[in-house]
This record gives sequence, structure tokens and C-alpha cells, in this order.
Amino acid sequence: MQQRDLWTSALLDSAVVLEIGQSIPDYHFQTLEGDFVTLRSLIVDSTLITISESQCAACLDQMISVRNQIADNGRHMRVIVIYFGNPLYMVKLKNEENLQFPLLYDEGGKYSLHLEVTIYPFNLLVDKDLNVLAVIPAGLMEQDYERWFPLH
Repeated sequence: MQQRDLWTSALLDSAVVLEIGQSIPDYHFQTLEGDFVTLRSLIVDSTLITISESQCAACLDQMISVRNQIADNGRHMRVIVIYFGNPLYMVKLKNEENLQFPLLYDEGGKYSLHLEVTIYPFNLLVDKDLNVLAVIPAGLMEQDYERWFPLH
């Protein structure tokens, strides 16, 4: 199992501004299908929100890993990806990789900037009221899946 070394953990901790229990703001996003939705309208229970950049290799790897955890390993995960960058690239990625979770367009990275995200992918586990349950910067590790997302 992969583990983060102490130096990497300290570096990632310094990149986190959000606190456990803090509420994140609701926001209007456009889906890849062109619909406008609020973040709150997509959250029913504990939800993983991943903030991503469309050309970030680690972000793309994580999206595929999450898809595999759901499809192949039977993990119960509610996932939303908020991304900025090229929406056409994300449409292509969603179709080619068969991504089934919502991909929301953060025009100009405004939401990411508001949350002071400095490292991607940036993961938040939130409850239905948008309260932060966990902050997981720089990609999910096997122990994160095991801790936060049970098998069916």
C-alpha cells in the first residue's frame, strides 16, 4: 500500500486552508451537457468533491482511479468533479473514459480561487450541508479509499 512520506505530508498540509467542520459555499456551475446546477443540488449524503484542472495528469489519473474504485471494487462513492480549463477536453475525456459522475465547469477557476486551492487534484469530503468532513490534497491514496468509502 502506498504511504505519503513525512515531507510530502507536511508540504500538503501547508497547502490546505480549509478546516474540518467549515462550510464551503454553494455555487452555480455548468455541466458538460450545458445545464446549470448548484453544488448543493447534487449532494445527497457524504460526497467527494474533487477540484481539478482539465490538463492536469494527476487529476486525470485520479478520475480514472475513482471510476475504477466504483466500477471494479464496488466502492460506494458519490463523486463530483469541479474543473477549470478546456471544457471540450473534458467532454472527450468523459466519453472516452466512461466517467459517470458529474463534471462541473468552474469558469476561470473562480471557485478554486475562492477556496484558495493551490494543489491539484484537491479533494473534499462534504456532507449534505456542504460541511467539510475531510480534506485530502494531491490525490487519493489507497488508505483514503479504505477510510472514507466502504465496499458494498
